[in-house]
Amino acid sequence: MMTPMTLGQYNIQSMEFSKDEARFATADEAIAHIKEQVDAHPMAAYISTFDHYTHTRSLPQHRIADDIVDVKMAIFCFGPDISIPQLAGVRPRSISVVEHTDKFTVTFMNAPAPFIQDAMTEWCEQLKK
Repeated sequence: MMTPMTLGQYNIQSMEFSKDEARFATADEAIAHIKEQVDAHPMAAYISTFDHYTHTRSLPQHRIADDIVDVKMAIFCFGPDISIPQLAGVRPRSISVVEHTDKFTVTFMNAPAPFIQDAMTEWCEQLKK
């Protein structure tokens, strides 16, 4: 079950579940599943997978929690409306999959449109058995 939270000024949905509860063994496998869901959606387009863990480790002064072993982000866009130019500023969207030694944390920022929020919630919940 996704849990609504506020992280600073950002309203997000997040869930944690043990690796025993997961349908997939790694962050890469979870991201591949999310990509399949995005590709199958009639209004979504997959953009890229970002390897946040490798990027952060490459920085001279990085901080990564000891129990985090990988962080990947699925980057995609729903684009049914650009009737005002500012809508482009809140796109694209992403879902992060953080692989810990014993669990996963999956998070995304809330979407303004309910159908987008519902799709992202469903995709995340599908990562559990």
